[in-house]
Amino acid sequence: MDGVVTGDVADSRDPDAAQAEYYRQELSGLRAQAQSDLARRYIELQQLRDSGLAERAADVRRFIRALESEIATLERLGEGLQRWL
Repeated sequence: MDGVVTGDVADSRDPDAAQAEYYRQELSGLRAQAQSDLARRYIELQQLRDSGLAERAADVRRFIRALESEIATLERLGEGLQRWL
C-alpha cells in the first residue's frame, strides 16, 4: 500500500477509504483550531469596541471574515471526503 496511511485509521478498509478517514481527521483538527481562533477574535473585537479602538476593530473584523471563510472551506472539504468513507 504505497502512499496509503497505515495504522489504526482503517486497517481493514480499502486504501481510498483509509486515506479519506485520515484527511477527514486532519481537517477536523484544523477546523477546531480555526473555530477556537475565531472565538478569541470575537472576544478581542468586543474588547476593542468597548475601548473605542475603531481602527483596530476594523482590522480584527477582516481577520474574522477570513477565519469564517477558512472554516467554511474546511467544512466543504470534509463533506467531499464523505463519499470515500
